Amino acid sequence: MANRRKLLRDLLLTLFRSNDDLYEAIDSLDYAQMPMLLAGLPGPAASRIAFTLTAVEQLEAHGLTGAALFDTLAARFPARDALIGSVRRAWGGGGEEGELAQPTSGAGGAAVSAAAVAAHEKIMGERPTFLDVDYLAKGYEAARAVVKLRMRFAAGWYTGTAFLIAPARLLTAHHNVEQETGEKALEIAAQFDYERVLEGPKAEGISVSCKLDSIRGEAADNWAVIDLAAPRPDTRPVRPAETPAKA
Repeated sequence: MANRRKLLRDLLLTLFRSNDDLYEAIDSLDYAQMPMLLAGLPGPAASRIAFTLTAVEQLEAHGLTGAALFDTLAARFPARDALIGSVRRAWGGGGEEGELAQPTSGAGGAAVSAAAVAAHEKIMGERPTFLDVDYLAKGYEAARAVVKLRMRFAAGWYTGTAFLIAPARLLTAHHNVEQETGEKALEIAAQFDYERVLEGPKAEGISVSCKLDSIRGEAADNWAVIDLAAPRPDTRPVRPAETPAKA
């Protein structure tokens, strides 16, 4: 049993580059008692080895080391299909445990021990922040859907932030369109592409007026939507998450 756990632990260490990545993958599994499983995992400051080993133990205790887990891994990492398949066969008794190639050091080729990895791996801060470089491209694309709102109230002009969630619809905070006193904005405009560029500040992009009669929202939860006077077909809207936000 210990050897099988080590096989799965080493596989997960190979595939996932941070505790956060592994946590998210486990959380994506269809399991009614997932909150209980996740509660049994170490905190974000735990070493990768300790976190991953505990994750394997939790997956096993909750009966989630079957086909669904390996199918999820194979879908996420198609280029590592052979490696995942070898562990899958070993876990199910259909192959030799030695089929999983152990990590080797760059110099002498000797197997790297868990203790060696723990000694050399350091996480700065309270949680890992490893991200793929495509995060920058995705961030830039998403940033184009962020607009600066300019709202005119009786006392003057104010600024806020909104997000394009449809070609002609913005999501913003309710207090941007209506003050706590109940006073509603007299005019609202959305400014696209207002951010700085590498060379420094640039012109504040395109200003699009908003339809005040389209405002819908709730003050209690502090959200509101408002429609643009003209759609923005060249700007990709952000897609809200399909799952509730977590603390």
